[in-house]
Amino acid sequence: MGLSNKLIEYRIKYQLTQIELAEKLGVSKDKINDWEINGNLPESKDLINISKSLDIPIDDLMFDNNSNKDIVEVDKKNNEIIKKEEIEEYDFNDNFIKFEENIIVIDHNNKKVKALDEIFLIKLSSRSIKKPKYKLEGHNHRKYLNELVYDLAYYDNLLDAKKELDELKIAKDNYKIKYNSKVKLTSFGVKIVK
Repeated sequence: MGLSNKLIEYRIKYQLTQIELAEKLGVSKDKINDWEINGNLPESKDLINISKSLDIPIDDLMFDNNSNKDIVEVDKKNNEIIKKEEIEEYDFNDNFIKFEENIIVIDHNNKKVKALDEIFLIKLSSRSIKKPKYKLEGHNHRKYLNELVYDLAYYDNLLDAKKELDELKIAKDNYKIKYNSKVKLTSFGVKIVK
């Protein structure tokens, strides 16, 4: 777990907002946001101040240790910590929906994707905080033709991905993606935009 997630974890643990933590540390809210969201490292004087103010050893902030091994993700939108067992309990083998009738989905780019008959939630292998961790993929199995596959949405946390999948399961004939992370396509793949 990187410093940004650890900082969020401890801020949530002490029930502090970004503004309250900024006041406690004597820095701007933008600086806290820069550390948490953008993943930038604090200067050494700020790191010492964080350590003292939150009563956290600097080693715990900077390096992986056993105390945080069960934390896998921090849902930054909802200020929630997602533990390893929550992800392990989610059965990715049962991660798809097969529709009786084709469904129309408005994807993360507000484009209409027609006639989907299956939707899958896929766990991506990226460990970067700037890349999505999950993808929602739509399939159209056309008779006598090749299958079409669409990237419907990307997510940086499991809670939003599960919410989307749960709502899709009860959707009737059309659905608009709601809980996705904003992303852009780069030459290095998909990147989350803050």
